Amino acid sequence: MKSKLFFTGPDVRAISALFDALDTTFIKPKSTICVKLHWGEKGNSYFVPPSFVARIVEKIKEKGARAFLTDTTTLYQGQRRNGVDSIILAHEHGFSYGTVGAPVVVGDGILGMDTVEYSANLKHFKTVRLASVLSNADGFVVISHFKGHIGLGIGGALKNISMGFASRSQKQAMHADVKPRFVSPDRCTGCGVCVRNCPTSSIKIEDGKAKFDYSSCIGCGECIALCPESALKIIWETDAEMFQEKVAETASVVYNIIKGRVIFFNFLLNVMPFCDCMPKEGEPIVPDIGILASSDPVALDWASAELVNARPGGDDRISAANPGIPWQAHIEYAEKLGIGTRSYEIIDLEDEIGREKRLQRDRAWPSRTEIS
Repeated sequence: MKSKLFFTGPDVRAISALFDALDTTFIKPKSTICVKLHWGEKGNSYFVPPSFVARIVEKIKEKGARAFLTDTTTLYQGQRRNGVDSIILAHEHGFSYGTVGAPVVVGDGILGMDTVEYSANLKHFKTVRLASVLSNADGFVVISHFKGHIGLGIGGALKNISMGFASRSQKQAMHADVKPRFVSPDRCTGCGVCVRNCPTSSIKIEDGKAKFDYSSCIGCGECIALCPESALKIIWETDAEMFQEKVAETASVVYNIIKGRVIFFNFLLNVMPFCDCMPKEGEPIVPDIGILASSDPVALDWASAELVNARPGGDDRISAANPGIPWQAHIEYAEKLGIGTRSYEIIDLEDEIGREKRLQRDRAWPSRTEIS
């Protein structure tokens, strides 16, 4: 059976049509709805603009419910590593009660210790530890900026509920097989960017080159992504698909907790080759496409990837952005775990005027949706 996906162009006004097309009966008067999103790392401005989030919050309030925005603390260094600095950054990026109509709450607490352990009994995990916010909300709206990812290949709805709701210890367990290696030692200039951004002080400069202590490395991949010389790459200690499977297993536990009381939005705008966690700018790999929504995160991510790869400019733009990453694996495994299906139909809610505007954007590519 095919899952229904609803599509509109990148217009704030279209949010209402998407929201109304979905089953939101779980959003009841006086219920508390968790809006899961990513407000971006400091230095990154490609996250979903607050204006879109504000419209979703408005729709939740129209049903008599109250909403709050959430994300969890990070494994790597950065301003989202603790709850206080993360909330400050959210406000700096335009996410506050005054701008979007909902307060910001860090899902795993100020120090990332507010977590709950759940049974999993899966291939890689017998238990998973997740943010306590999962047990404290009546319903969930998951807002994801669809983009590339240095380890997973893509970041969409599945990554958002997996890494996004995972405790730090669970994030580390998923990253355990990721280790940095030199593409070529000659590329390393000893600039120290990797040293300054390593959360476990596992890197030092010796004889003008970075040296890694793998006994303490937690595999967060921050050094790989931030290296200005592209001197580093991931060497998987086991199989590259193991990371994909771990992400899918964590997502399956989260999904089983929130199943029947969640909807998902994937924003295919400013589709970058890397995650919003990266404190740097770049160029989109395709023109802005639009917004997809569904109650099935598997179908949503699969369709999002196919829409990106269908854009002008060559085959498999996702693999070209992050070579050697089997990005399909976590979606296929998530399907096997019963989260959803890769079989889908897209219902286009956009009118002819909207389609013409989208064609004009394509002709003017590269494009960028500005924060508002």
